[in-house]
Amino acid sequence: MKRIAALILVLALVLSLAACGGKASAPEDTTPAPDSTPAPSSEDSTTPAAPDSSEPEDSAAPDTPTPDEPAATGEVGYYADALENAYKRDKYEFVFIYNAATPLTLQEEECLQKFGENLNFTLEGATPTNDNDKYITMIEEYAMNGVDGFVFDMDPAVQARGLEILEEYDCKYVCINNTMTGSTTSTSCVGPTVVCGSYDCGQIQMQWLVDNYKTYWGDVDPAEIGYIGVTYSALNDINMRCVGAYDKFLELLPGNADKAFLADCVSGGMNIDSAVSETTNAIVGNSAIKYWFIVTGSSDMGTGAARAVESLGKDDCILVTTVPASPLIAEWQTGYEGCWVAGVDFAYMYQASLVLGGLCALCDGRATLDDLWADKRLEGDVRTKFVYEAPVLTIDTYKSYYNDLYESFGFDPIY
Repeated sequence: MKRIAALILVLALVLSLAACGGKASAPEDTTPAPDSTPAPSSEDSTTPAAPDSSEPEDSAAPDTPTPDEPAATGEVGYYADALENAYKRDKYEFVFIYNAATPLTLQEEECLQKFGENLNFTLEGATPTNDNDKYITMIEEYAMNGVDGFVFDMDPAVQARGLEILEEYDCKYVCINNTMTGSTTSTSCVGPTVVCGSYDCGQIQMQWLVDNYKTYWGDVDPAEIGYIGVTYSALNDINMRCVGAYDKFLELLPGNADKAFLADCVSGGMNIDSAVSETTNAIVGNSAIKYWFIVTGSSDMGTGAARAVESLGKDDCILVTTVPASPLIAEWQTGYEGCWVAGVDFAYMYQASLVLGGLCALCDGRATLDDLWADKRLEGDVRTKFVYEAPVLTIDTYKSYYNDLYESFGFDPIY
């Protein structure tokens, strides 16, 4: 009787469901979808909102300081693509290993970290302070500990062993400042690298000097202008800046070939004192030349060249430019208005957006070391050295440039 009663009860339940006009629905799945992690709050004015998915796919990218490579592009390996995918995964752990703490590397670290909330990652800065053996040890330790991705400023002297470790642990990485060649002799890029074009930097500086020298000197005779490139030939990326300026000088002032010189700091080191010495020797040794364009391969060399000019009392007949411009900007903010008049700026925020766009794509598995930015690969390179254009900044233009750059990523202006 109990079995019959149970059967009647089940039958009654089925009939009652049918009377309700349909089948019973499955229980509601309350498990959150993988991409349901909330994005950063738009109330934080320093965090750009995620792209509006209702926008047309072919909507124009915002104006940026480098029109040929917009900051916001939906292509894999770029900032907007990384932003779109940032909260569809767990937070990444990145590390930026650089040779030494300098104004350049510290600013690069700061700019990389600034994107952390936008792109859902943390980034630790680490340096062996110019100890090559320790640099190698640090790469291996972080790789063994399972860090998701690396950003490197790696001296060519350690790249061969560093590359072996990266390949052994299948690491995802992007390099800056020094091209990853895996050798002290090769110039072929074998690991993803983002750099401001070295040769182009020199060409841009010299073009700017020729276009603007009359603003400082008036209508002087171009035949009286000489060129000094303060360089460090042991580092190809540094040296090519001065070579590019040298070639452009001969192109624009072809009659002045006997007035063009390279002052190599290789014997004294890539430092301020060496630049002071080499610049002084070049000027004093060619005293018949009345006016000088001086292009320097690094900011320390720019500082040294400017000091040499000032000590010789020739501020009114020599113009100095450099790359990167950040130390010069710091001088301008203290009221400096001397012979060091312009610099090609690395645009660290823009550089960081490219680096992180590429690194996130690698870690997401949406790009590989072999195909990242393949359309930007230069002839002879195995993997891509992404060469981006950078502006020449002066005391009159740097504030508006940087305000526009920060705002293009949704950050507050800095000036």
